[in-house]
Amino acid sequence: MSKNLSKALALALALVMAVGLFAGCGNTNTNTNTPSNTQAPSNTQAPSSGNETPAPVETKEPDNRPAYEVYNGDTIDYEGYNTKSWELYEDIMGEFYELYQQAMEADTLAEKIAMMATAEGKMLETGIILPTTTYGGTYQISRVVPKTAPSVFWGTSEYDYHHLLVVNEDPLLPEEVNDLRALWNELHGTGTYEEKAIEYLTAKGYTLADTYNTQFTSEVQTWDVLQSYRAATTQQIVPTFEFLMTYNEENTLVPGLATGYEVSADGLTYTFHIREGATWVDSQGRYVADVIADDWVAAFQHMLDSNLGLNALVAGEGVDVVNAAEYINGEITDFEQVGVKALDDHTLQYTLNVPAVFLPTMLSYNPFAPMSRTYYLSQGGVFGVDAYAAANDAGTINYGKTPDNIAYCGAYLVTNYTKDNIISYVANPSYWDADSVTIKAINKYYNDGSDPLKSYTDNKAHTIDGNELNTSQIEVAKADGWFDQYAYVTPTDGTSFVMFLNVNRTRYTNFNDETVAVSTMTVDQADASNAAMQNTHFRRAILASIDRGTWNGQSVGEDLKYAALHNSYVPADFAALDAAATISINGTSKTYPAGTWYGEIVQDQLDADGVPWKVWDVDTASGGGFDGFYDPAYAKSELALAAEEMGIEISAANPVYVDILMNSSSSTNVNQMQAIKQSIEASTDGAIVVNLVDTVDRSNQLYGYYYPDYGYDMNCSINPGTGWGADYGDPQSFLATLLPEIEGGMIKSCGMF
Repeated sequence: MSKNLSKALALALALVMAVGLFAGCGNTNTNTNTPSNTQAPSNTQAPSSGNETPAPVETKEPDNRPAYEVYNGDTIDYEGYNTKSWELYEDIMGEFYELYQQAMEADTLAEKIAMMATAEGKMLETGIILPTTTYGGTYQISRVVPKTAPSVFWGTSEYDYHHLLVVNEDPLLPEEVNDLRALWNELHGTGTYEEKAIEYLTAKGYTLADTYNTQFTSEVQTWDVLQSYRAATTQQIVPTFEFLMTYNEENTLVPGLATGYEVSADGLTYTFHIREGATWVDSQGRYVADVIADDWVAAFQHMLDSNLGLNALVAGEGVDVVNAAEYINGEITDFEQVGVKALDDHTLQYTLNVPAVFLPTMLSYNPFAPMSRTYYLSQGGVFGVDAYAAANDAGTINYGKTPDNIAYCGAYLVTNYTKDNIISYVANPSYWDADSVTIKAINKYYNDGSDPLKSYTDNKAHTIDGNELNTSQIEVAKADGWFDQYAYVTPTDGTSFVMFLNVNRTRYTNFNDETVAVSTMTVDQADASNAAMQNTHFRRAILASIDRGTWNGQSVGEDLKYAALHNSYVPADFAALDAAATISINGTSKTYPAGTWYGEIVQDQLDADGVPWKVWDVDTASGGGFDGFYDPAYAKSELALAAEEMGIEISAANPVYVDILMNSSSSTNVNQMQAIKQSIEASTDGAIVVNLVDTVDRSNQLYGYYYPDYGYDMNCSINPGTGWGADYGDPQSFLATLLPEIEGGMIKSCGMF
């Protein structure tokens, strides 16, 4: 983090602490957006004496109005919401933030990783998130050859399909998949896996397809890669452009639009050599401009101007580019002072405030994408924070609105995008490495999830080239013989899906359509729910009451219900110490040897604080494959502590209500949400009641908890599941999403900022 951002944040937190001194006076309603027409009782009345009759205690009349009529839309007090967010962040996340900041100041990478792990331990103890699953750990039937797309745990290279291998015939057999995985393990890093995989497949009688058919499940929010960090959008855009450097199918970082780079001795300057001869074209393949170093300068300024979250990754919470934070904050307005320079048409330079050894792992993520300045301007684009804001408000910027409003320098052109229907790509003949492209066309077909058998049916019909099997499909596949013949278990990856608990809910319908996903809570129930969610013991009770195995089993089947479960936000095996590190855990010094996994240290912090959650299994040296949170007895004890602290009764006779959004068009989603409801209510003996709020379809469900940009638009008490994939190879990439304000891309899911 830059010094200026650190100072601003410290001042803001100090202000919150000062405000907290007065929190006991005036209106004590936990929802600062609630209209209040009453004054708090005065404490200045002279004490009574003798046998005087005390004044009667004023009782509050029940408010059984629907919560959405009081707390929605124009009634949101945005200033009050932000103030409340700061108060809650300091109260809930204060210890996490302090340790995170200390980690950022660590002298060595090993110390930083170890200290990040203790920060995560403190965060998990707050109960604001419940880790759920990673990608993988499911049955799959596929024609796609394993390990022919990049599989690093960070960035967006996994969506790079131009070296993918797909067979034309029936799906690959499980033993063939295992052989190919073993071959990759033997050859990765040698540059020969693709060649040897083709030899293996040819010997088995397979031929290779030149078209890849798959599916997509969420609408594309923008075609401007510099304005989105959502995977559902980014994965559709990645085929259209090339990064400076990229990962190949062997997970080796190789040249992209840069032929190479140098790093200065002090680690502060990165100089890239831009490939000559690469060009920009439009969606019809017509020449637009040459690719030059200035395209990264233009892209960087556009990203900072739009200020939609990615900017935090280059202003201190990823890498700290000189004056990036100052430009965002308005301290400087001359972009030429920012540390991104085109020294000439083919030399690009980034200058940092502090070294960032992980920067190369970040080069395949959105902030380091290029953008043609000339094309952007031709589409109404403007530069400068104020100018961009004005043009954006006026709706005069067309860049990124459709696939016809971007320039292409990547392996593919979009030939057809029909919302909720299809996205089609063809190979870009002007791509600098066109001769190496194995897949000449890509078709992505929309699947809204309403038909649980659709992806399997499409796979059998060769409409798509593979699918992961849900429980309905497993039964059908077993009956028709495909399961025994073709099904295999996919490996897990580094994506981290979690459930978030909303500690400051202000919306009880969807922000984009107030007739959709309407909560049944009354005002009193909403107030009680918010107050409970702000209590640490109550949040822990919820986390301990959810049987994640049963929940996950509704999707992947009983056999694999634990396979993809993980128990920390940063995957426990995401990083290991590259050297010994000595850190403090609650004031006690402890030295960890080189090779210690991140999850081991998180577990030590939990153990030191007496929180009985398991995030690391010593016997298996793993943080997944088991449920380390579910404990109904602990849930009941924590609920009792919450009731005691809050001074209220929490019981089946006086329950706390929480909302979860359910998509009734998907039988799998209905079963999953029902599993959560039944588990919470059974574990707490009915003291917590779960309302399943029907969204009718998947899109409406996503608008309730995935698409909102701000916490005040989160329409749920428990976010049923969203996740984060690392932007770069450092635990910071996950934990920085829980920082306050725009820096924390996921903290909004907890109802803050």
